Amino acid sequence: MINAREVPTWDMVESECVPSDLPSLNEITDGGFRTSNFIVVQAGTGCGKTTFLIRSAIKALFAKKKVLFISAGEETEQDIIMHFKCMIAGVDYHRASKNLYTQEEIDKIEALDESIFDNLWVEFYANPMGFVLTDQEKISESGIKYIFIDYLGCFLAEKTNEQYSFLTKTASDLKAFADTHHICIMTAMQTNRTLKAELQRDDLDLSTIDETFMADSIGPARKATLALSLVYVEKRRQMYLIVYKNRLNGKRKVIPIDVKPKTFRMVELFNEKEGF
Repeated sequence: MINAREVPTWDMVESECVPSDLPSLNEITDGGFRTSNFIVVQAGTGCGKTTFLIRSAIKALFAKKKVLFISAGEETEQDIIMHFKCMIAGVDYHRASKNLYTQEEIDKIEALDESIFDNLWVEFYANPMGFVLTDQEKISESGIKYIFIDYLGCFLAEKTNEQYSFLTKTASDLKAFADTHHICIMTAMQTNRTLKAELQRDDLDLSTIDETFMADSIGPARKATLALSLVYVEKRRQMYLIVYKNRLNGKRKVIPIDVKPKTFRMVELFNEKEGF
């Protein structure tokens, strides 16, 4: 029998915060993703926004935290739970979603300790921001410490020309909510589509790209306690995590990473210039 607690990627431990897979990021953030923080994760299409949020949510569950996961996507609650299970068990979710399981993969999923999901609350709302921001006391009293919103750009203002101010105001309200109720709120944003051309430059220096250039709307990135971007540079065939802003200690870093298949565990790659 395979038990979730026996999967080495996920450690069941009490902690003050939820650590990421990356030592450099944990060092910058004093241990990982802390409560009272509003975190914006930016990534292009297919670069891992949802995966990053789900993996972070799983780590929060294994750190014995109560988690609220809000989706504006087309997946059902069962789909999202299955995505969580596949990532824990090391099963390809995209194959699993098409029922292309092997018997071994089925055994791995069925052997997981279902109790880990007792602390997971999944919500789907046409306007989830209204739900989160009007039910703050209910959420706080429930003991939820981590909220993941996939993704902020899905939530539209009533008028197109009000989208920038709407997302900026929403980000500001979420940040105030996180700080007031000592809850970590992590959301995702689509990167600016003009970035694709920028990433093709031969003289590209990722450390010079500002976080406000990365996002479709610069408001959330500016409001964030911590702004992160997952960037794939096709010419280099390399993924990077850019830590743009952290108001805890003002540090900023570009971290070359690799992503392990199935578990989507991020691994730092040795970089002589950066010293790791």
